[in-house]
Amino acid sequence: MTLIKIALKNLRRKRFRSLSIILAGTLACGLVFTGAVLLKSVKVGLELGMARLGADIMVVPDGYEAKGSNVLLGGEPTAFYMDKQVEEKVAQVPGVQRTSPQLFITSLVVECCTLPTVLLVGFDPGTDFAVTPWIKFKVDEEKMKFDPITVGVNTLYATDGMLISFFGKRFQVKSAAAPTGLRFIDYSAFMTMEVARSMIDISKTKAGLPLEIDENQISTVMVKIDPEADVYKVASTIESSVPGVKTVVSRNLVTTMRQDVEASLWGIVAVGILSWAMTLFLMGLVFAMVVNERQREFGLLRAMGATREKMIRLILYEAAVLAAIGSMIGVIGGMLTLDRLKRLIILIYGTEIPFVWPDPIFISVAALLCGVAIIVSCTSTALGPAIRCSKLEPYEAIREG
Repeated sequence: MTLIKIALKNLRRKRFRSLSIILAGTLACGLVFTGAVLLKSVKVGLELGMARLGADIMVVPDGYEAKGSNVLLGGEPTAFYMDKQVEEKVAQVPGVQRTSPQLFITSLVVECCTLPTVLLVGFDPGTDFAVTPWIKFKVDEEKMKFDPITVGVNTLYATDGMLISFFGKRFQVKSAAAPTGLRFIDYSAFMTMEVARSMIDISKTKAGLPLEIDENQISTVMVKIDPEADVYKVASTIESSVPGVKTVVSRNLVTTMRQDVEASLWGIVAVGILSWAMTLFLMGLVFAMVVNERQREFGLLRAMGATREKMIRLILYEAAVLAAIGSMIGVIGGMLTLDRLKRLIILIYGTEIPFVWPDPIFISVAALLCGVAIIVSCTSTALGPAIRCSKLEPYEAIREG
């Protein structure tokens, strides 16, 4: 009969007490582990989403920085315009590698139907680097009867060859963008700048609400900078050298959005830390009671030759086993609930935050650290009662017990 077997028998004998400690350890380890992985996944997901966009800077008219940010992060249908000559001026700024114009048009709200408002984006295929990399499938253009349109994968129109109409102009779905996790692409519809100008002209005669957009107007200029250039310096130079414009740096959007989400996720970690403290308090209280309840048992073990060191190890084994079981359940439960929490974050913020599982090494290290920390902290809490237990004289312990 080894000490570990005696410890396991003691734990099975007091099942309610053991389950209570396991549950407390599960809650503490699960919350801290889940919070850590979620914080990492949000950081990686947002950075990956903006990297998929391909643009380092978005140039918008002065006063429309907030709307520009909402377009990129939330795919919010909106419209603002500036002179297309802005692109030529931006392209001349030192550090700018590539530029591409885009034109934003908000589809009409149809009162008789439940179709959502869609952001229509006109882009230049010859210079674009933000939309064209995400084309997923194509149809034979020779069989197309109407001008082509590319749609986001999460729109209601993402069907191969589907016919749709905007502002009196008929379109045929040519392709759907591959899912990116970025609402700007996944929830919008894209057409060439030439087709967008054609739709504007047709709207003046066939649409109930014609589009009043000048042919010399664009909405934004997407900018890709040189690899060695400083994005903030280039953005500042653009604002100072091109009048009437402001810049939206994609890196800033990532930072701002991550800070907003992390503020909520830190609440999960805080609850986990509080639960951790309660677990330590509970375990210290329980093992203090154990020493009082089992004085006769400990006295008999001492009388049969158990040393003080073995008595301490017996108590610590019991604490370590309970903490280890709670840690394993907490990690497994945390992994199973991560997807649900991700959906809750999306619901709260109303934006598609790309959920990217962190590197397996990070997950393994986080699980190991949380488990080891729970085990070490719980056994440390039980150390005091264990030492007190070892100091009991066999005769006095048996008589009092």
